Amino acid sequence: MLKIGSGAVFGTAIGGGTILYASQPAAAATQVDTAATVELDSNQQDVTAVTIAPDIGFEWSDFSNGVSDFQLDVDVTTQAGLDEQAMNDLLPDGQSIDAGTIVTSWNNQSSKTSAVDVVSSSEFGTDGSGNSDVDDVTAGSDSSFTDASGTGTVNLAEQSIASSSFSPGLYPQGIGDDEAAGTRVTINITLDVRDGSSGGSEATITYDTIEYGVIVDNPSSGGTEGETTLNSDASGE
Repeated sequence: MLKIGSGAVFGTAIGGGTILYASQPAAAATQVDTAATVELDSNQQDVTAVTIAPDIGFEWSDFSNGVSDFQLDVDVTTQAGLDEQAMNDLLPDGQSIDAGTIVTSWNNQSSKTSAVDVVSSSEFGTDGSGNSDVDDVTAGSDSSFTDASGTGTVNLAEQSIASSSFSPGLYPQGIGDDEAAGTRVTINITLDVRDGSSGGSEATITYDTIEYGVIVDNPSSGGTEGETTLNSDASGE
């Protein structure tokens, strides 16, 4: 029997029985910091590589036996051939397209409208074992994975999104002087945090969608071969 009075909750055992109360395991997103690297070879005027390496933050509570393991899904979709407005919307604040001609179609342009999972083996332990795509898993400074509540971070190894399922034609190719072209990359992340107790309870975190642009803005031919730009603005919760 539970009786509410004066703002407090009292539990009473009847007939020698006991009352147990336990909240369901819960988990929530904190911050995702994703380093999104674009490599440009200005002599070729092509995007030659695109990678992501997100650090995925989370917190958990009411895990009676602590956290035992995880399942992570990171899927990516792309949209090639953006117009000027779409590219400007994806650029960091204060930046805009300088080139006079917008290229929305290029040689060997391809499309990938369906999501591709970039994590080849999505299950792993609290030490990151069992998944070569995970660089590290760490609990917060005041946390341990054996605690009922705490915080942690999953560091995903660098993943290429310009090879295998992602054709190079998804990204700008052959972009000449005074031309600009771009592709939108969309990332969706889901993390299952699992309780080691009998029955295998888990809590699922769905992170906000992250979007960034892979953009060649080529007002002149003065670039350097192999120049790399880092999109530090690609972050979310």
